Amino acid sequence: MAAALSAAVIVRRPEGRAFVRAEHARQIVPEPTISRVPGSPLGMALVSGRVLGVLELGQPSGALLVCQPQGEAVALSGLTIESVGFYPVDGAGGVLVDGEAIPELYVDRLLRQSPSLASQWRAP
Repeated sequence: MAAALSAAVIVRRPEGRAFVRAEHARQIVPEPTISRVPGSPLGMALVSGRVLGVLELGQPSGALLVCQPQGEAVALSGLTIESVGFYPVDGAGGVLVDGEAIPELYVDRLLRQSPSLASQWRAP
């Protein structure tokens, strides 16, 4: 029996590698200027003609990963995009890349981690 595959974007962040499900990832774009929003953990940037909230997860890497986990688009910065493809599921909720188990980066959970951010983000 063939192993189940998951479509994913593999990223590297300061804490290590993770994957974002393809159904949440919308675009990978060059990192534009990110403006700080006073009193908010989000920055904002003009991406493909739209102003998006930007969650900064580390030092700028030159690319943004635009995600849409709950119907609202948000861009993630500070991630290094390593690859995009179909990867075997490891049985513990992750995927296997070159024999290494890679955990999921739950974008919706990141958006809810900060109380001030959670109030700005629509929950399902």
